[in-house]
Formats: sequence, structure tokens, C-alpha cells
Amino acid sequence: MGEVSTLQKKLSDQEQHYEAKLMELQTNYHTLVGISMELVETLESSISGQQITSDYIHGLCSRLFGSAVQQGIDLTRPGTTTALLRASVTALTQSVQLSQRPATQQQQQQQ
Repeated sequence: MGEVSTLQKKLSDQEQHYEAKLMELQTNYHTLVGISMELVETLESSISGQQITSDYIHGLCSRLFGSAVQQGIDLTRPGTTTALLRASVTALTQSVQLSQRPATQQQQQQQ
């Protein structure tokens, strides 16, 4: 019986972990959808001749790359924002690939 309760505990812990990850992903998704809508509206405005301020762009970048902005990374330098975006997508892809592996493979790699 001890083994069954241990397995139930592990299963419960994994379920809580994945529920927390799901909530984080949903929050990030909603944030990205909001930022995407703002970017489309901003693009439409710029096509109409309205000027886009650097403060506005900095605010959007702060929402996208909060930790990088807090670390003082200069997002106005050409290529910086693109590099951060690519790095975050690569990290996310690797994380998803790891989470999709069967549990036995993950346990073997951790040992």
C-alpha cells in the first residue's frame, strides 16, 4: 500500500505542476494576443501617417521582455529585440520538447 500512496502523491504533484504551467501559458498567451493587437493597430496608425513614439515602443518591449529591460539591456540597439525574441522562442521550443518526452526518458536523463 505504501507504494500506491507514493505513486498517488507523485501523480498529484505532477498534476499540480502541469496545472500551474497551463495557467502560466494561458496568461502568456493572453498577454501576447493583447500586444499583437496593439502592434497591428500601431502599424495601421503608422501607415496612416501617425508618428509612433519611442516611449510607446519601449513600453511594448518592456511588456514583452520585462526581465531584459530590468537588467538594463538596450532594446533600442538594432537587432536586440529580434535576438531576445528568437532566444525566447528557442527556449520555449526546447521546454515543450522536453515536457512531451515519456516520464521514463526524463527520469533517465535526470540521473
